[in-house]
Amino acid sequence: KNFIFQAFQYKDAALEKYRHVPLSIAVAASACVPGVFHPLPLTDLYRNVTPKLVDGGVHDNQGAAPLLYEECQDIIVSDASGQMADKKSPASFFVLVALRAKSILEDRVRDLGLESLVTHSEAGEVKNRLILHLRDGLDVQNMKPQQAMQSVDETQRQPLPYGMDQRVQRRLSAVRTDLDAFTEVEAYSLMYSGYCLAGYKLLTNGIRKYSEGIMGTPAEWQFMKIKDFANCTTENKYYLKQLSIAGKNLFKPLLLMRKRILLPVILTLAVGVYFAWTPATAWLSKSLQQWWLLLDNCFKADCVGGGVLLALLALVFAIAIGSLLISMICWFNIRVMTPLFLHLGSLEYLKKRR
Repeated sequence: KNFIFQAFQYKDAALEKYRHVPLSIAVAASACVPGVFHPLPLTDLYRNVTPKLVDGGVHDNQGAAPLLYEECQDIIVSDASGQMADKKSPASFFVLVALRAKSILEDRVRDLGLESLVTHSEAGEVKNRLILHLRDGLDVQNMKPQQAMQSVDETQRQPLPYGMDQRVQRRLSAVRTDLDAFTEVEAYSLMYSGYCLAGYKLLTNGIRKYSEGIMGTPAEWQFMKIKDFANCTTENKYYLKQLSIAGKNLFKPLLLMRKRILLPVILTLAVGVYFAWTPATAWLSKSLQQWWLLLDNCFKADCVGGGVLLALLALVFAIAIGSLLISMICWFNIRVMTPLFLHLGSLEYLKKRR
């Protein structure tokens, strides 16, 4: 590296705007996914350099590096990110291969961060370390040649040491925590899992000074309402189904619907798309024909400049149409699908389903 940005306390910042940074700014920087959101610039912090912040997962997913730099003696790492899923037959299409390679690199960054923490701890530089993650306590299969990947035994009801049902915890470990809306059931389940795991680990790993009050008065926490479902004291197939769907990317509200409701909804959407798509495509086809006719006439008349101009206008037109379609899809997702998803994932609705 050519240079290193030195860490400093907010109170020691030279500029007033860096002495009182709102928490929302830090959260925005942490959620700034590269290539999706614009980086957050730190202007005037250095004279001729402007650092720009993006999601810290590209460098240190756990945020432990600054703590090691500051020589902290007690480090507790809570890793709530969904870990890379196994695939029985990875795709060969080049786009999917690139995405899988990206996932592997992200997983490797995560591993290196944790390995660095363990190394410093074993060297005596860290007195107490505690690593919490969503797959804690779940079995790992060591694959041997000619051995098949075993299916998860859904009949196994033995709870994990910290009280969570294995089926529930396995599903929580696959929940996406990025660029998505959390239902009440998902959020409460993740909170309750972290609460139970943290309390158990703090009490069993000798870091008792941080465990005071952790397991003391649980009734005041709202997420305790999910306790009976998360421990499967109350058997509810819809609860397990919802957590399974939480790990998916698309059509989650539709997957949560009852089958007798799902078909009419799909038919209604299909009819709506048909009646909206038919005039839209007719108008688009007519417009493109007119553009092509004008462009053809320009070339026949050797009007090169006019042809280039029309080609540029056609490109702008295509970009505008594409942007409009994307905006309509986003609007439909925000205004229709997300509220529906939050309703189907509410605790009240869960209690009605079995």
